[in-house]
Amino acid sequence: MFSASAKPPTVTTKEIHMPPTPQRSTNGQRQTPAPQPPRRRRRQRFWNPRAHRWDWRWVY
Repeated sequence: MFSASAKPPTVTTKEIHMPPTPQRSTNGQRQTPAPQPPRRRRRQRFWNPRAHRWDWRWVY
């Protein structure tokens, strides 16, 4: 009884272990384009003539 019950889970685990391998390959491919050049946003003060005041501007 125990041997019979133990056999099916092993087969299922083998079947489950098979699919993760292609997923890992896809994840590896996804990681390659993931690193993108970091966009640096710097706050710079500039004179706003319309508002007649100093405002903050985001410089990329």
